[in-house]
Amino acid sequence: KDRIAFMHAHKGNDDKMAPKAAVKVLSKLNPEKHARHLIRAPPTSGIAAKVTAVAAAGHAAPVLPQFKMIGVTPSKHTGTIGTLDYSADGHWLRSCDSNGELMYWGLPSLTLETRAHKLRDLVWASYSVPLAWHVSGIWSQHNRVSDVGMTDVSLQHKATAVAMDGCRVALFAFPCVGTAADRQIYFGHGGDVAAVKWSADGRFLMS
Repeated sequence: KDRIAFMHAHKGNDDKMAPKAAVKVLSKLNPEKHARHLIRAPPTSGIAAKVTAVAAAGHAAPVLPQFKMIGVTPSKHTGTIGTLDYSADGHWLRSCDSNGELMYWGLPSLTLETRAHKLRDLVWASYSVPLAWHVSGIWSQHNRVSDVGMTDVSLQHKATAVAMDGCRVALFAFPCVGTAADRQIYFGHGGDVAAVKWSADGRFLMS
């Protein structure tokens, strides 16, 4: 509703300025339903610790913080963005789209880093991007970009979980490099698997 009000407020407005509508929308910005798994908080923000503390206090439904737009990357991707990761120090963001493009953005300016080799050994706070160096071994000569939804890594088990089409969840070692990486394949879903996530203690894998 907020987005619709925002668009109506701008209709026929040449300078595209509607301060009251803009403030309302940006302070309550929510992602579309199909993109909610893409929400990523900087590891230095403390948001995860706050939500965990609220849950531990006995509240059935922890309330997430309001999100406010502070910047937008340039339109460099040519496909739908499917995965996002922050670096462990919170200084970098990487994004991967449906056309197999992997891009790195410097924070907070959101400038595109074209020399990706500079970031090869960077430590990341999460590992959802399936085209990164540390999981290059999940790809075979028969894979298409659309075959893999996302990845996630359990550092406790040194295991990489992969969401795949064909109702499959795959497990690889971590790091996973080379063309002959060992894997375990699990079936159970009735459709293509869109996402996977390890629990914080590494005891469970959700898909």
